[in-house]
Order: sequence, then C-alpha cells, then structure tokens
Amino acid sequence: ELTASTAMNALAHCVEACYARDVNPLVPPVALEGIRRIVRSLPLCLTNGRNLDAREDLLAGAYLAGFSIGNATMALHHGICHVLGGRTGVAHGVLNAIMLPHVMQFNAGAVPDAMSAIADAMDAGARTRDYAAAPRGVAALAATLPVPHRLRDAGVQEAILDSVAAEAAVNSTVQANPKPVTEADLRELLAKAW
Repeated sequence: ELTASTAMNALAHCVEACYARDVNPLVPPVALEGIRRIVRSLPLCLTNGRNLDAREDLLAGAYLAGFSIGNATMALHHGICHVLGGRTGVAHGVLNAIMLPHVMQFNAGAVPDAMSAIADAMDAGARTRDYAAAPRGVAALAATLPVPHRLRDAGVQEAILDSVAAEAAVNSTVQANPKPVTEADLRELLAKAW
C-alpha cells in the first residue's frame, strides 16, 4: 500500500506540472517522462517488491515528479487533498489515488493538449484526441492498486464533504487551477469520489 500510494502522489505531481498555469516550458517533458516511468514500473513493483530494476525506475520517476512540481504551481488536485488530509488524517498518497482521476476529468476540457500528452505518456489512447483518455487511464491504474478506491473506503465521513468543499474553495492552491473552480464544483467532485 505504501508503494502504491506514494507512487500515486508522485504521479499527481507530474500530472499537475503538465498543466500548471505558470509552468516553465522545460518542465512538462520532464513530468511526462516521470509519468512513463511511474506507470510502467508501479505494477511491476507491486507484483514483486524485490524487483530492483522496477524499484529503480519508479524511484527515478518519483525524482522527476519532485523536480517537476518543484518548478510548477500545484492546483486543484493537491489543494483538495491537502484539505481532506488535514481534516481526516487519511494518508496523502491514498487521497491522491482516489481524487486524481476525478480532478483530471474535471480539468480535461480546459487543458486538452496536456491531457493528450499525459494519455500518450501512459499509452492510454491519446492518438484518438479523446481528452478523457488520461483520466480513464489513471482511474484504471488506481483500480488495480491495494489502496482504498473511494473516500468512504478510506474512512471519510460524508457529513464533512460540504465543509471540506467550502474550505478548499478558498485555498490558494485550488484557486491556481487552470480551470476556475467553484464550491459547487468541489462538492460535486467530492461526491463523485465518496
């Protein structure tokens, strides 16, 4: 679970760096290479935790993810996960695995070129110009992981979703999202993930 959840956090760093509003143009290619490495090595690491070649590849992907987000502004995904984690104590990587496909789907139409590049890096059907291919690819990956797949499975109570949405709506990280986000949008995202 630790390998899976931390790898999903690294993947989320790469994804957000691909469509950050203020990103340096040199960063997305690095983030896309991080995505390639994480997506190809994570299943191998989970199948055989002693596969050192796969672990090295995953670690290189995580390093590229750290570089990428270190040179870009975080957005909706991390903002909402920070609020959720602070309120619930659920591990950040677990929240990343749950929320990332939903947030990517929300953002897909606003950043179609980035989503196409992400899907291509994941080998998830970008050539069809289907901007939902990247969120679907991440959702399919997350579904195979030994982590909770819904907020309720992670112990998040439905009763707090409204207050989480309200708090996240004024979060500066959420406000840095490439697509404007309202409190109603946040409540809908949380409901889908719950």
